[in-house]
Amino acid sequence: TEGWAAGLQLAALSLRQPGPVDSARRVYTFAGARQHVFAYLMEEVLYHQPEEVRQFLRETAVLGQFSASLCTAVTGQQDADRLLAQLAAANLFLTPLDDQGQWYRYHPLFAEMLRAGLDETAVQTCHRRAAHWYAEQQLLPDAIHHALAASDYDLLVRLLEQTYKTLLANGFLVSLQKWLAAVPNEFQTPRLRLAFAWARIYESGEADLQRTLTGIREQLTAMDGPLQGEMLAVQAIYSSLYGQPEQSIEWAKQALGLIAPDDFLSLAAAYQALATPTAIRASLTAPWTPTLRP
Repeated sequence: TEGWAAGLQLAALSLRQPGPVDSARRVYTFAGARQHVFAYLMEEVLYHQPEEVRQFLRETAVLGQFSASLCTAVTGQQDADRLLAQLAAANLFLTPLDDQGQWYRYHPLFAEMLRAGLDETAVQTCHRRAAHWYAEQQLLPDAIHHALAASDYDLLVRLLEQTYKTLLANGFLVSLQKWLAAVPNEFQTPRLRLAFAWARIYESGEADLQRTLTGIREQLTAMDGPLQGEMLAVQAIYSSLYGQPEQSIEWAKQALGLIAPDDFLSLAAAYQALATPTAIRASLTAPWTPTLRP
């Protein structure tokens, strides 16, 4: 839907540029195949920008959206706010995303052309810098997205270990499953394996859980109390789901004595596992009194 509008915008910008190519030639070229026209006009518009601006455009094109602060983190250019204002004034395919003029994005075709001017190492460097910036702002899904795009698995693992409980609590189950699955085996840690057990709690069977927990124990030479409590909470939930109420109650009780006070996900799971079979058992043993309707 943005294609033809962008084409007209590109043509207007190209016609404004000084140089030996006359307007008639530019108009004639514009009448050709659209995709080739875009490439020609974009390159011509970019050619007339100062090198500082061209580099800024290329490096920020890896971002789906950006602010001045994020651009500074990614490019190292301290005057990103000035450059963004300059690009907006020049109508250079910069679309504002809010009324305050804080966040922008590029036209998709323009961004694609800009990214083509970066090698893979430069692209990954920009994504890595963006991941660190988003992490500092506590915008965790965006931080994880850019860490994965950067193939920075050390950073990705650190982010996932720090945030998987928050992500689960905030409903990012499908995204978490996808991110965990993207971590190569050589980067897997005990906590990531435990995160995977949480994320697949309604999909895995008891045998899958036991394999996961066995793998965690094999990786750890020593296990602290809170981690052991979290593992017991996961086991309790699995047992309550797979018809083992007595085992579920036992593991939940053990877990509550070990879980860290600020581990709300594990505490909630343990209490849920404790309550569910107890409630079921109570409902089965309580006398039933029929309610008579008048």
